[in-house]
Amino acid sequence: MSVDTLRRIVLVRHAKAEWGDNDHERPLADRGRKDASAAGHWLAGAGITPDLALVTTAARSRETWKLIVSELAQRPETVYEDRLYEANLDELIAVLNETSDDVNSL
Repeated sequence: MSVDTLRRIVLVRHAKAEWGDNDHERPLADRGRKDASAAGHWLAGAGITPDLALVTTAARSRETWKLIVSELAQRPETVYEDRLYEANLDELIAVLNETSDDVNSL
């Protein structure tokens, strides 16, 4: 890929989640479900559909993504990536650097 090629990264935080003892398995709260669908509607309206979605394996993130993607015109390839859960910046960048040059919007 040329250094002149514009690529887009869209970073989405999970929607409002319930509280619980097992952080990884916390589901979305009712408000979170509504907000996640609204976020998907906004992305669709803005014409943003990623080529690839990297989603952490946390339950609230998976649920958020499923509600977002249901609002998009087409479902992008989705990879549930355990390394994203509690990743620090260096770990996040390492995962992003593994993304194929064919992916223009992530």
